[in-house]
This record gives sequence, structure tokens and C-alpha cells, in this order.
Amino acid sequence: MLMSQVHRKAGLEILFAYLASKVYQSVFVYWGHAVRGPAPPGGWEGVSNWLLNPWTTYDSQWYLEIAAAGYREATATFFPLYPLLLRILGNSELTRALAGVIFSNLAFLLALYLLYRLTRLDFTEETARCTVWVAAFYPTAAFFGAVTRNRCSSSCCSSPFTPPGSAAGRRPAFGGCSPGQRATPPRYFLLPSCSNTCIPWAIE
Repeated sequence: MLMSQVHRKAGLEILFAYLASKVYQSVFVYWGHAVRGPAPPGGWEGVSNWLLNPWTTYDSQWYLEIAAAGYREATATFFPLYPLLLRILGNSELTRALAGVIFSNLAFLLALYLLYRLTRLDFTEETARCTVWVAAFYPTAAFFGAVTRNRCSSSCCSSPFTPPGSAAGRRPAFGGCSPGQRATPPRYFLLPSCSNTCIPWAIE
């Protein structure tokens, strides 16, 4: 009962950190969008919708193009899962852009939750929550809501394992998809991440 209350409180705090960071980031994103100059000749301006435009610059061009028309030589380096989801969820450039913004934000919210769970394995509740706030308000965290392969998996694509002599019984291994060394193999499920890979998570 006590643990469920702790998890519920932590979940609400993670959601609040996510929402607060989105409001904070949006102020600067839309302000920058309003005062920015024109794109270089031949540069990608983003989609025509003013609300979606700031979230569809830079590499968003390539993902939206792949979703609409498939691959060509210039787009061969981009992974297929993200544009495939955009193609399934939208039937025009604007609807695909909207689907990308929603999907990226949901993936980032999931990343914050997994980051909390992973940090909590070896550190205190306070440390885990502080980690979530730092990640949510990191200066480049605005990219996590953009229509592009963002970096949320760099903090979440990890798998807990138990090295010999670990006092806590398990340690997080960041940046990898292999289970590492473990006395008892854990059960895993895979979560799709917004960078077109999978987030492995161990079930004790």
C-alpha cells in the first residue's frame, strides 16, 4: 500500500515535471520562431502550420519526406520506424507532423518514467526525482518534442544487470541493449522509442 502511494506520487511528479518543462520550452521555442530570420536559400522552412512549424525544422524534413514518398539516396541513412509511424498515423504533411509531435512527446514522457525507475534501482527516491527534473529541463530537451529522431533513447536505452559483488544487486548499464553479466537472466520486454530502436527493460 505504501509503495503504491509512493509510485503514484512519483508518477504525478514525473507528469508535472514533463508538463512544466513543455510550457517552459514552448515559450522560448515560439519566441525564437517569431524573431528568427528566413531560412537560407533552398533551406527547409518547416510545415506551413504556425503552431507545428517550430517542431518540424532541421531533420524533420527528411522524416516527413520518407513518410510521404519513401526513400531515395539522400535519405538512406535514416531509420525506417519513425517515418513509418508518421505514414500510418497521417495522410498529409500537416497530419503527419502533428502525429510526429504527439508521438515524440509521449516517448519523452515514457523516457522520463523509465529514467526514474532506472535511477531508483541504486539511488534514493529524492535522487531519482531530481534526475527526472534535470532531464526534463535540460537545455536541449526541447528537441525531444520535435518531429525528428531525438535523443530520448540515449538516457533510456539501457538494461539493468548484476555484476559480481554489487551491493544493490543490480546496476544500470547506459547506452546499450545487451543484458551484460547477470547471475539470473531477467525477463525483458521491448518498448519502441522515438529513435527507431527499442528500449529494453528488465522485469525482476
